[in-house]
Amino acid sequence: MRVKLTECKKWVVIGVHLDHNHAVSPSKARRCRSHRHIDLGTKRRLELNCDLGIRLNKSFHSLVVEAGGHENLHFGERDVRNYVGVYKRLKLAEGDAEAMHIYFTRMQQRNSNFFYLMDLDNEGHLRNVFWADARSRAAYGYFGDVVTFDTTYLTNRYDMSFAPFVGVNHHGQSVLLGCGLLADETIESFIWMFKAWLIAMSGHPPNAIITDQCKAMQRAIAVVFPKARHRLCLWHIMKKISDKLGRLREYKEVKKAMKNVVYESLRIRDFEMAWESMIKQYSLEHNEWLTTLYEVRRQWVPVFLKDTFFAGMSTTQRSESMNSFFDGYVHAKTSLKEFVDQYDSALRDKYEKEAQADFESFYTKPVLKTHCYFEVQIAEIYTREMFMKFQEEVCGMVCCSKSVVKVDGSIITFAVKERVIGILCKHSLCVLNDHMDEIPSQYILLRWKKDFKRKYVSNLCSKNVQAVNPVQRYDVLYPQALQILDEGVISEASYNIVLEGLQELLKKVQKTNDNCYNNGNMCGDVETNVISDIAQQDFTGYTKICDPLKAKRPVAGAGGSSSYDGGNGSQGSVLWTLKRAKEEKRFL
Repeated sequence: MRVKLTECKKWVVIGVHLDHNHAVSPSKARRCRSHRHIDLGTKRRLELNCDLGIRLNKSFHSLVVEAGGHENLHFGERDVRNYVGVYKRLKLAEGDAEAMHIYFTRMQQRNSNFFYLMDLDNEGHLRNVFWADARSRAAYGYFGDVVTFDTTYLTNRYDMSFAPFVGVNHHGQSVLLGCGLLADETIESFIWMFKAWLIAMSGHPPNAIITDQCKAMQRAIAVVFPKARHRLCLWHIMKKISDKLGRLREYKEVKKAMKNVVYESLRIRDFEMAWESMIKQYSLEHNEWLTTLYEVRRQWVPVFLKDTFFAGMSTTQRSESMNSFFDGYVHAKTSLKEFVDQYDSALRDKYEKEAQADFESFYTKPVLKTHCYFEVQIAEIYTREMFMKFQEEVCGMVCCSKSVVKVDGSIITFAVKERVIGILCKHSLCVLNDHMDEIPSQYILLRWKKDFKRKYVSNLCSKNVQAVNPVQRYDVLYPQALQILDEGVISEASYNIVLEGLQELLKKVQKTNDNCYNNGNMCGDVETNVISDIAQQDFTGYTKICDPLKAKRPVAGAGGSSSYDGGNGSQGSVLWTLKRAKEEKRFL
């Protein structure tokens, strides 16, 4: 039903759709506003927990566990946060590297797709650490085309920087693709972190990566991701204008001119001419900062980057927004073990928010603003967030004018401007609207569709993947199983087919395993037995991992010992880590 408030302050019904216009799904009813409520007993319990200093996320998750899952609650965490308002943060007890190591091994026993690597120095002190849970690794298969990497958010009590790898999902939300802690910001540490991340992501590098101007980071990316398009954060560069040029006599004029050159240049030759004119007009030929920026212009000026898909991102803002998501969970005094625990809690909340966005995209209808069929078409296909961006372009068509540049037979060339963010701009729509009834399929990106994950086939399912141990087999089978489940819930018919097939498959697999055990071994799979034995062992008996040393912060890009060039420093730790990986079969 659609209603409108008239000028005489009366509500008038202007449209009613009586048909049931969405798929019936009782399990999702709890997300509807009419079904959400917090009872008085729960409200009182939340108030007492707040007074006692218990974190709100802990209070909420206790309610979830008590109810037997999110689906049995009549409210979500957002409702709880709105009711409580603010919550107090507990003072966290100190932890150590060994406790974090034990935590990682337990997590990997629960889910073999949990991945971690720890970099130690020659004395066994922790230097760098990387980890990625199963969902982060799976998410990379869907949203790993563009990644941002930022280390400016948090430095803990050991002077270790928090280093998240962040992508953007089909709702335009930030999604964590793994993270770590860095002992320093040298080339060697960045190379170690990037290689660890690449191993976790099955050796598939991103198409594009966005970082700040750290030279050590840039050199490490060139080594580990040589084919990825490396973009420098535009926001970080432009915010330095006042610091680098603020002492100039004509600072205000220079600042305005530089913004015009960067943001208003539509063609490369326009930028080159405008930049040269700005340099000459204000006598900036010897300005070292501007000279350096010009040398790397292809990595940060928008006009040079139109040929690469960046999912609407031009800055490391994604990393920063992901960082802000951890606010309230971790801080500089948080111990390493608590850091990992709180990271896990924060991610669960993030996944719940993504599920909420899925619900809103599938079960609510956006308000249309035009009579253009393009708007109706995309509203049915794209997620709510991406449709809103597209809708802005549709509405902007009224301000567009087009002119024919050239006619060559059936090919007509129009004068249009385009900024590639993965959706058609209003200028392109203005031309299409005169010649097409609907948008051709090649201009609809699967990445932004509501059902993107259901239709996606992971690269890990390739028949060429070598699966010689349980972890590698899991990497192959897990995405296949997820795709079957996604397809099986669409209809009752597909559900029955999948359920019957899984039950039959389970019987066959169990029979095969029983036959192998009866023959005295697992079909000759000696390696499986070794890994199974190791999984049952208590890892506390291994070489103790010591807490990190408090490091003196080196200048980014400075020298330092290399983990890969045969020098001293942490080389022994890398060899130790790789040796243990081969022995225990639990890293790769």
